[in-house]
Amino acid sequence: MSKSKLFYEEVNIGDEIPHLGPLTWNTTDIVRFSAAVENYEPLHQARDWARSKGYKDTLINGPIRTSMLHNMLINWIGNDGFLKKLSCQQRAMDHPGHTLVAKGSVVNRFIGEDGLGYIECDIYIENQ
Repeated sequence: MSKSKLFYEEVNIGDEIPHLGPLTWNTTDIVRFSAAVENYEPLHQARDWARSKGYKDTLINGPIRTSMLHNMLINWIGNDGFLKKLSCQQRAMDHPGHTLVAKGSVVNRFIGEDGLGYIECDIYIENQ
């Protein structure tokens, strides 16, 4: 449960963001999430199809990984905090049964031209 808001003055470069997880995603979870975001690619749902294309198994889709990062940040900044931008690159393949943890740290803080305080973070998913 997050507090109501994280203030700019409370954050320092190098601070670790409280992680989210570990979460283990099974095939049912992946299919349900894929349907919710209208991602019907067989690579995320059809094991035989994925194997016929040379994959070990179906893949955990990018929106699942992105949602983990988003939820980690929102839990950290609080319900009244403001997440201005989230950018992700999918650099790894995770399969059903893999246990994932969202992690991150503060890499920069600055006052923008609008006078608001901004925090930049390095965030990632770790396969345990």
